[in-house]
Amino acid sequence: MSPIYDEDGFEVLPPEEGPPPPAEPEPPAEPETETAPETERQTAGQTAPEPEREPARWAESPRGDRPPPRPTAADSAPWDRDAEESLVGAMLLSSDARRRGLRGCSAEDLYDPRLRAVYRAIEGLHDAGQPVDPVTVHGWLREHDPDVAEQMPRSAIMVLQADTPASASAGAYAETVARYARLRSGMTLGADLLNAGRARDFDTFEALATEAAHRLAPNMIRAESYDLADLWDMSEREREDPSKPWVIPGCLRTNEVIAYTGGEGLGKSTYLRQIGVCVASGLHPFTGLGVGIAAPLPVLFVDLQEDVLDMADEVAKLRAAVEGRYVPGMYHAVSRPEGLDLLSPRGLRTLEGLLDEHRPRLVLVGPVVKMYRAPDGRSRYGEDVVDELTNVLGELMHRYDFGLVLEGHAGNDRSHDEDWRLRGSSVWRSWPAFSHGLKEVSKEPREAEVIRARRDRYTGRCWPTRLFSRPTARLPWSVSDGDYAAILRAMDLHHLLGEATQPDLLGTDEVF
Repeated sequence: MSPIYDEDGFEVLPPEEGPPPPAEPEPPAEPETETAPETERQTAGQTAPEPEREPARWAESPRGDRPPPRPTAADSAPWDRDAEESLVGAMLLSSDARRRGLRGCSAEDLYDPRLRAVYRAIEGLHDAGQPVDPVTVHGWLREHDPDVAEQMPRSAIMVLQADTPASASAGAYAETVARYARLRSGMTLGADLLNAGRARDFDTFEALATEAAHRLAPNMIRAESYDLADLWDMSEREREDPSKPWVIPGCLRTNEVIAYTGGEGLGKSTYLRQIGVCVASGLHPFTGLGVGIAAPLPVLFVDLQEDVLDMADEVAKLRAAVEGRYVPGMYHAVSRPEGLDLLSPRGLRTLEGLLDEHRPRLVLVGPVVKMYRAPDGRSRYGEDVVDELTNVLGELMHRYDFGLVLEGHAGNDRSHDEDWRLRGSSVWRSWPAFSHGLKEVSKEPREAEVIRARRDRYTGRCWPTRLFSRPTARLPWSVSDGDYAAILRAMDLHHLLGEATQPDLLGTDEVF
């Protein structure tokens, strides 16, 4: 005979043999009475059933038809609707609330699938450095989760935002959401343990007991990790087909930054224009050679100092070096002598509009002092202000995939190498991957030494160490013979190392 189990999963044992127990007397039948009205039952002390809670305003359809289905309580899963709605609404209101919400819980902690999708949209926009509001969130949903976008129109997201009690309480809302998520995880774990116990599945039971602490832990984001062998393979692939392509071969890749400083009148702005014009023409800016250059790259030069006429005079010096190679549309220059405040919404949108229109692979901007204004009550050299600027630039580089060259001013005292870093906050000590200064060595002929304000972050790069302005050269600035050879080696152009002179820089004809 098969065993019988009670409702708690325990086996019901048969009673011991013996005389049967005496039968209990049947209770007397109660006289039939008419069913009392609802109001009389309440008067007699019976509690009327609690009315079903009205759906939230954001769940109502703007078209007047039935609202989309809500999660049911059929499985008795506990959750706090007010906390989930308030959390999402708070995260729509301020960046501080978003940071608190993202730290306090994960998208998987939310029970309502639509609120979970809105949370993911906010998280995706926040991580990408994009604005977060009902319009952008609904746009993200249309692209990534169109079903939820249909159920959650923009007006519903605006109601969530407007009905938030206090954005400052986002951390508390997130904590409540996370606690309910753990409660549901515990209930699921308990059901799994009960099923394993009923089935006498000892292996499954032991495995569940072992992973109980992990399953009941707060939801964590699993970051991708790599085995050492995978890293070796990745390094080999990068040498053959780099995922971060060279912008200046042997020197600068996309998503890397170099900052140049120097004294007034030395020619650092001309040096930066030389880099930009050559890259846009398919030439190496320090050798003038087109050998080993795959193709010209689009360049954006944002000049925050010179007006358009002065800018035109400067690039005219480079015409002879690139004529016949430059293809119109590869180099775009912007003159903003009044500056461009990247910490203001308008300034940031202006630069992002240029990046979106031209999609450059190399961006040159300067001087840095005109790239931002300190908010009221804060020092323009304060670490928090400069750190915010570097975050903005870093997010733009990541989003649009370009290399960045900055021009700036060094401090007045340049007696040590480190004094050639960008003037102001100590953030500039570490943020650029490369921090170089142009130090004048002689005026006639003009010569400059390239000072490393600190060690380059990436070794093996062939940045010039000496610059010369030669009347016979096609480029305004040429490099030393040693630097020239180092660049050719870095580009695997060893067959050119036998040349005693720099043919293109000296004005001789060369077949590219």
